[in-house]
Amino acid sequence: MKGIKNGAMLLLVLLSCKRENVVESKSSEKIIISASCRLDSTAYQASIQNIVFNLTGIPYSMQNKTDCSGIFYKSLEQFKSANCPKSTIPKITQYRSSDDFAFYLSKQNRLHTTLSVGYDDWLRIGTVLFYGYSKKRVNHVALVTAVNKNAQGIIESYSIFHGRKPGIASSVSKVKLRATSSSPAKALALWDQQVLAYAYIEDFID
Repeated sequence: MKGIKNGAMLLLVLLSCKRENVVESKSSEKIIISASCRLDSTAYQASIQNIVFNLTGIPYSMQNKTDCSGIFYKSLEQFKSANCPKSTIPKITQYRSSDDFAFYLSKQNRLHTTLSVGYDDWLRIGTVLFYGYSKKRVNHVALVTAVNKNAQGIIESYSIFHGRKPGIASSVSKVKLRATSSSPAKALALWDQQVLAYAYIEDFID
């Protein structure tokens, strides 16, 4: 994937501010997608599961735009089409890589780079995670499809849907938290890549 674009180093320092289109209070159970589009939490979660059902098993291919960023873009297209067909999303011709998506969000002030240890505050179905081998580059993007807790209500693992790697088709991966790490970025790591930032799938929709 491309390196972080000029100005997108904000990804690593600023941009923890939240967009207006966020989850409302739990009592309302409404998620604002855009000014003219909102879902209740049940429909929102069902929409994420439908993405997994419809897009699982697609071979990884950069040429066919079905690598990690390509699969995420297809996920975004499905989410928009099913829930907010009159809304707009970034064009894949302009934002092709996982780094491009992070850059797009950074320009919109919708990228969160402060990862709190209280994962319940931000890790949920519909969270989009950006991973990297170092803080200078985004290498992978994935969509959270489940957050798994133990009997005490403590998050032990989470599941993501993503375009995985050459030779492996798009699918869900379960990621176990690395309890030995005090750093949220490393505790949530996928393979050898730590979490650099996050957003929500609705943050791409206007």
